[in-house]
Amino acid sequence: MRARPLELLPIESEAARERIARGAPFVTRVRWPAHDRWTADYVKSRCGPMQIFGRRAGAGGEEDVTVDVREMIDLITDPVQRHGYSFDGFPQTRLWIDGGPHAALGALLEDVELPAWIRDDLARLLSVNLWLRHGPYTNPNHYDPNGAHNLNVQVAGTKTWQLFHPDLAFELGVAPAMSMLHPPLASCRALEPRDCGDRPGFAEAECLEATLGPGQAIFVPAFWMHAVAAPRDELTMSVNFWWSPAEVPLRALPASWAFVNALIDVMRRRRPGASLEEVCSELRGLPDETRALLREIEEALLYRPALLRAETALALRRGGHEPPGAR
Repeated sequence: MRARPLELLPIESEAARERIARGAPFVTRVRWPAHDRWTADYVKSRCGPMQIFGRRAGAGGEEDVTVDVREMIDLITDPVQRHGYSFDGFPQTRLWIDGGPHAALGALLEDVELPAWIRDDLARLLSVNLWLRHGPYTNPNHYDPNGAHNLNVQVAGTKTWQLFHPDLAFELGVAPAMSMLHPPLASCRALEPRDCGDRPGFAEAECLEATLGPGQAIFVPAFWMHAVAAPRDELTMSVNFWWSPAEVPLRALPASWAFVNALIDVMRRRRPGASLEEVCSELRGLPDETRALLREIEEALLYRPALLRAETALALRRGGHEPPGAR
């Protein structure tokens, strides 16, 4: 693996807009009122009532729990109790969702400023989310299955980031969704870089790295894999913006993602109103040969970026053949 630091660009610069337009990552600096105001107590004081779902460790194993968001903050910041609770998964602490401020947490947006390139096309903004944890901890290597661009702003604490290009799905061991066939039917988890040393091509794979402290931010383009770690025993807070790209590039990861989306759409057209669980059940019920064919098609899109190039298409149509390992 070849590591390279991410380039620092001014957030409102033309260079930053150009990177966003072509889906290339960078780091930047951001200064909000939140950087001066946000402590655990302050955030708790601005929250309205809202239920948060998590897990609690007990003598008989883990159990599901439901707590108010303010109690969650108390648990996260308690030096003893925080080790017995987890509130992982897709962000539950949203500041903006469904086109407007969240009823319970939207007041925190008063301390946040949207970059001009998000304000200019607000219809593409999907959500603004608060991430609040107490480190050290890691968020395993993955890509965001919502297909969205991500600007992640560090408000408190420190995080380290490793980013990998969407064409490196094979080198990073992303499994095809058709090998799982259960909700959410997304193959968004990749192998950790430390576990990829023996994988073909990984030695030449480029990793873009950055360590962010308060007042710094990172742009993670849609479908870029990223591993995140909070190395210190401290409270970390960050706010991220997810927004839809103007265009989705024809790359390995988004191509397989679009294939799965199309498959879900086709199945639901055949069975209107079907849930994702019902779609997965129907896929599991297909003949073995059909499921194997669908998986091979997805693997070809996922692992062989050469299939997305014009010269490869011409060679295939003229009777040529790309070897199975062709990249």
